[in-house]
Amino acid sequence: MAEKFFDPIDAKKDKKKSKTQKQLKKEEFKKEHNRLIAERNRLFNLEKQATKKCEQDIKNKRKDLKRQLVEKKIDKSAYRKEFNNFKFARYEQLQVEIAKIYDKSDKDLPKPFSFKFKRWLFGLGKEFRRVTWSPGKKILVDFGIIIILCAIMALIFLGIDELLHLAKII
Repeated sequence: MAEKFFDPIDAKKDKKKSKTQKQLKKEEFKKEHNRLIAERNRLFNLEKQATKKCEQDIKNKRKDLKRQLVEKKIDKSAYRKEFNNFKFARYEQLQVEIAKIYDKSDKDLPKPFSFKFKRWLFGLGKEFRRVTWSPGKKILVDFGIIIILCAIMALIFLGIDELLHLAKII
C-alpha cells in the first residue's frame, strides 16, 4: 500500500475550498446588509408613491377649485381657505400613510441614521483592533517627560518676562 505524501499544492486547494468561520460570518453579514438595503429601498419607493399621489390629489383639488372660482361658484377667500384646509388635511393623511408603511415593515429594520451610526461604530471597532498600543510604563514615562518640558518652558518664559520687567521694556 502506497503512502500519501504531503503535497503543498493540494493543501492550498483544500485551504481555498474550506471557508473559515470569519468568511462565513462576513458573507452572512453581506446577505443581511443587502436584504436590509432592498427593504429600505422598497419602503422608500412606497413612500415616494404615496407622496406623488398626495401631490396629484392636491393638483386636482386646485384645478377643481380654480374651475369653481372661474364659474363664480366661490369667491377668492373661500378658494384659499378651502384649498389650504384640503392641503393640510391631505398632508396629515400622507403622514399617517407613511407611518403605516413603516409599521407594516420588518420591526428590526434600522432607520437610516441608526444604520449609518452602527456601520460607523463597526468601522471604529475594526480600527481599534488595528491600533498597537504602547505599554503602560512607556506611556507614563512619556507623560512625565512632557510635564517636565512644559515646566521648563514655563520657567524660561517667566524668566524672560521678569528680565523685561526689570529692564522696564514692557
